[in-house]
Amino acid sequence: MSFRRVEENEFERRREHSGELLEAALPHLHWFSGLLGSVPHVVYLTDEEGVILEAEGNQELIDRWRVAPGYDWSESQMGTNGAGTALVSGRPVAVIAGEHYNRAFADTTCVGAPIRDSDGNIRGALDVATKTKFGCPRRLLPVVYCAWAIGREL
Repeated sequence: MSFRRVEENEFERRREHSGELLEAALPHLHWFSGLLGSVPHVVYLTDEEGVILEAEGNQELIDRWRVAPGYDWSESQMGTNGAGTALVSGRPVAVIAGEHYNRAFADTTCVGAPIRDSDGNIRGALDVATKTKFGCPRRLLPVVYCAWAIGREL
């Protein structure tokens, strides 16, 4: 398996380009991470190309799954996953356990949704990842709501 992390100068350029998205999304990431409480999880935000801009949650999982800022979680890089597949399909998705193309994530459940601006353009994606035993496809509804709310603020 190959993880791709963008160079630091490229990452800074992406964060600057996505400043409005980050500003609108950060309170929602904090809220969602707080909602999950003690459930081991990662809530992360990507730009429109699938590069992670921000992540919150269990630091051990962030490190193990490499869902830290700067990593490329586009579907072309990582296969099926909540954020990358939401960006490609343009709609909310749940990728449960073995539905992940990459077998290293066969015990992971991800729910993701694209974030659209007022013109309908995809500006990024929101993803919530947990181990499958803590996963819940119904979690897709608050992810979709948060993505919609972030989009309304853009």
